[in-house]
Amino acid sequence: MIYLVLILFLSIFAAANIFIGLRGLDILRHFMPTISIYIYWALFASIALSVFIGRVGRGYLPAALDRVFNIIGGYWLAALVYFLIGAMLFGVVNIVIRLFKIKSYYRGNTDIHLILNLAAIFIIILLLAYGTYNAGHSKVINYEINIDKKAGALKELNIVTVSDIHLGSLIGKGRLDKMVSEINKLNPDIVFLAGDIIDDDIEPFINNNMGESFRHIKSKYGVYGVLGNHDYFGGSIEKVEKAYKEANINILRDKMVKVSDSFYVVGREDASAGRVIGGKRKEVSVITKDADKSLPLIILDHQPVKLEETKKAEVDLQFSGHTHKGQFFPAGLVTERVFKIDWGYLKEDNFNVIVSSGYGTWGPPIRVGSNSEIVRTIVKFSK
Repeated sequence: MIYLVLILFLSIFAAANIFIGLRGLDILRHFMPTISIYIYWALFASIALSVFIGRVGRGYLPAALDRVFNIIGGYWLAALVYFLIGAMLFGVVNIVIRLFKIKSYYRGNTDIHLILNLAAIFIIILLLAYGTYNAGHSKVINYEINIDKKAGALKELNIVTVSDIHLGSLIGKGRLDKMVSEINKLNPDIVFLAGDIIDDDIEPFINNNMGESFRHIKSKYGVYGVLGNHDYFGGSIEKVEKAYKEANINILRDKMVKVSDSFYVVGREDASAGRVIGGKRKEVSVITKDADKSLPLIILDHQPVKLEETKKAEVDLQFSGHTHKGQFFPAGLVTERVFKIDWGYLKEDNFNVIVSSGYGTWGPPIRVGSNSEIVRTIVKFSK
């Protein structure tokens, strides 16, 4: 099944690139009539395939070259989506022109089709520039919720949550240091990392000493985290866990801990873990069977899935990420239909769910229609 999906994806990807490549050649010939089609298609193919070269080349290419391919490939993926949307809009405009017999020439000798194509390219460049700026500037999203339980002597808890940092060749130590500074300004009691700390490969994390940055996080009760799908994809879970432990990140894999005799923190294996490393993650009720349910129960689960199971286990608060809120339009239209909640806050009876759009990016280093964010949640306890 997975091979059929892969073949279908590659077929659609190839067809889309050929379609856009032909349109690009047609536009370029207006300005360079003698351009060699061999040179054009060689350059176009290197851009279109850079996303695969960057992924496959990890461990084989020099780090700087791998980063270049990943940047080009990421931007090309986003540009390809917008080029296809532009082509569809162009088709609609073309139908209108033909239906109403609008002249195909403007000011005597300038092709209106060329003007529309150039306008579309300019708009796409602006979108990518805006998306790049937006992705690199995070916002603090604030929530305040009440849990009708006692939490030892605690009256409230200041929780700071970050998900989907995707540290790697594109998001490096400089951005991480900025994130740590932003977290510390919020003076958290506890910090949660809701998965996808790295972007598949743990080597950039280790080689660039990113663990040192995490050790500078200041919080009363420490830093707790779970693994996301990209944390597993590198295939070296033991190495990943070791690096996180050295960074003072308490990774919880289907595990529950009691913090300061006041509340519980539960961390789940990611929903994709079974496909990647085999086995099956435990049900929430199994992990929490020894919990004193009179105390607040907080769970970290990278993907906001099977919420009914978590609610049934009498969990009070869940933090998730994974969705990126689509990251860039129009992907958000898909995530809001796939997930019961793809971003924001949901309350059902005594069960509260907060889903973050994430701090970093995957693939295209842009955000259009979503924000890079750090989530601050003030939890007030009462009984």
